[in-house]
Amino acid sequence: MKWQRALLGLVLVAAMLLATPLAAAQEPLTQKFTSSDGSLSYSYPAGWAVQEDAGTTILTNNLAALEEDTPPAGVVAALIVQPLAVGSLVGSVEDTTPVGVALALAEQLTLSAPAVQPETMTIAGRAAARLPLTVDIGDALLFALDVGADLPVVVVAVAASGELSQFEPTLVAVMETIEYAPPWRAALRGHTDWVNAVAFSPDGTRVASGSDDYTVRIWEVGTGKELLAIQQPGFVNGVAFAPSGAQVAAANTDGSVEIWDAVSGAEVLRIEAHDGYVLSVAFSPDGAHLASSGDDYLVRVWDAVTGEAQVALEGHQAAVNSVVYSPDGARVASASDDYTVRVWDASTGGQLLSIEHPDWVRAVAFSPDGAWLVSGSNDGVVRVWDAATGELLAELTGHEDYVNSVAFSPDGNYIVSGSDDSTVIIWWDLDLMDHSARESFVLRGHADWVNAVAFSPDGLLIASASDDGSVLLWDAPR
Repeated sequence: MKWQRALLGLVLVAAMLLATPLAAAQEPLTQKFTSSDGSLSYSYPAGWAVQEDAGTTILTNNLAALEEDTPPAGVVAALIVQPLAVGSLVGSVEDTTPVGVALALAEQLTLSAPAVQPETMTIAGRAAARLPLTVDIGDALLFALDVGADLPVVVVAVAASGELSQFEPTLVAVMETIEYAPPWRAALRGHTDWVNAVAFSPDGTRVASGSDDYTVRIWEVGTGKELLAIQQPGFVNGVAFAPSGAQVAAANTDGSVEIWDAVSGAEVLRIEAHDGYVLSVAFSPDGAHLASSGDDYLVRVWDAVTGEAQVALEGHQAAVNSVVYSPDGARVASASDDYTVRVWDASTGGQLLSIEHPDWVRAVAFSPDGAWLVSGSNDGVVRVWDAATGELLAELTGHEDYVNSVAFSPDGNYIVSGSDDSTVIIWWDLDLMDHSARESFVLRGHADWVNAVAFSPDGLLIASASDDGSVLLWDAPR
């Protein structure tokens, strides 16, 4: 195993991120790095190199040395981890101080409790913790630095045995220059696994999220406080608020759709909905019906009060990843791994349209007036369609990986999309005559795949859910 892989494996036992190394004793910090999302900056010595990945950077004095099996003499490497990526590593840690995070992360990295307690210190007037780590490729040192966020910035440095101390003054000098200001409005943390789904309540005061940690969680938008954690029977792939806001529905991998009281967390209704995973769920605009889709190739419509089956929408030839109602409730649209988006009569189950794509389709949404559809596909393209004719109106390119989720703003002027490239993109100034959007803005901050996005009912906020275990709230364009 090359040193680069060893460093990455060291800091992500569960796997993610990337790597690269650092240089010797206290050197003048003449260069400056600013992360692509603008949230993190620091100074470093001339001749050192920086590599950036989602939520992390690696600073090194010798890039080529990373190809060695162990750190060569005279080389040091430091992985600098932003708070959001720290959160994805330590999960829902109770003690979020530098000492608490250092202990939690050290235990994950070394798979055992650290032999010594972290040393408390102050770096540029900010609380910090320092903890030596035992690793088999050399010496390692973990720092956690309070930057005024809900979690610290973490720095993990590695060098050959007996050499790390000569680089520590430079590492501390770099940390003295760290500035951090997250680009999002709030980070909602509490899930302990991937977050697959997100939805705003109709009044915009709450957000619901669903996760592989077997919970639906409900959050207060104004404070970021977790209001409820509702235990589920499986991974949660989809969530939806009822139009009244009084209930929330969850799509589960045990084949069930469950409806819960959104205030008390009491179970209201359980529907044995699909043979296999339920992948998406949506209430009709009047709240009388509930649509669900699954990996059994079906879309089903249920009575939202009794759970009685109403109609099965049959025609897809693969898993159905996303289902939505039109704003008037007359149609249902679905997106599938069979390379199609299909539009159905919500009452009869008759198929009205089948729209072909060049790859699996992960997501679909109606515009607020019901005239357009937007879809997201595994080819990384966001497409806008005429919802009545199926005519392709625009192809929006910018994502570099699968597009997992799409949504229109309440006024129809914006589209938001989330992708496996860890970004959220906002598209506006849609020019359907030119089959394009003239402007786009990329929101960077998630440390892993973005699985779901949603606009608040007033259009002022965007929520995004990610495999990094977080839900982020962003200010939407105005």
